[in-house]
Amino acid sequence: AAENGSQQQLDPALAAALPVGADAAPAAAGKLSSSSSLSSSGNKAAGTGSRQSFRERCKYIPLRLKLEERRLLRLLEAALNVSEYTDKVDILAWRSKTSRMHAQIKDFCAILSGLVVAQDYKRGQQLVADRDFDQNAEFFQAVFEIGRRYKIMNPEKMRSEFGKLVYMLMDSSDPGVQELLGFSCVRPLRTVAAFLEERGRLELLDDPLMEAATAEIVAGERPRALVARDIKRKEAARQALACKYKHAGLTEDEILWAIYSTSDNNSYLLFNR
Repeated sequence: AAENGSQQQLDPALAAALPVGADAAPAAAGKLSSSSSLSSSGNKAAGTGSRQSFRERCKYIPLRLKLEERRLLRLLEAALNVSEYTDKVDILAWRSKTSRMHAQIKDFCAILSGLVVAQDYKRGQQLVADRDFDQNAEFFQAVFEIGRRYKIMNPEKMRSEFGKLVYMLMDSSDPGVQELLGFSCVRPLRTVAAFLEERGRLELLDDPLMEAATAEIVAGERPRALVARDIKRKEAARQALACKYKHAGLTEDEILWAIYSTSDNNSYLLFNR
């Protein structure tokens, strides 16, 4: 009863920050008298933890797709929709499974090349001029990476098509298949941290303004004036970061692209908890 009484006297915000368990009440009673020092040290720890969290999280947050990448995504989805890779790769008509996988992957790349011709004739003509797929390895790697990146950001999309893509990329990683293809179909995902490190601005993720620039604004039952104030504060933080970290190799739009990508991840986590 004494323990319950001491817990009821705590400030709700302070009580929420303290550990829950058998030792929570004695610890709370001891810390209540020094709440000001707890608050200041807690803010410092929260700030440090937040910056470390951004740097670590952004290693796994994919970059938002640009307009040109979305066009390539539509081509990939169309090619996967008509592909019969998973139907034909397991049949026994071929002498070896490696030859089967090689033939089916080349057929898929041919379908993809044909769709590029249909979308952009000049670009497609260059792509299929010599019919040598390893000369266009960068293009195919980019298309497959875009599909993987999109699926991470939208788990509910590409339910059937993504299965074909994963099976094909897994098979393409076989050393025998890679030797026949002449290139690897898989490349690392483009993440926020990798992009900023490539452009020499990884320290952006340690800036205290990142929390305000990517925070989710929940209206709830708050007055409209408070919501509008938070929106303006968020936009101001984004513009301040863009102006502070831009340089010859990184434009303001690219910095905002990385910030928006991080915000997308925060939105997804908020609405799927």
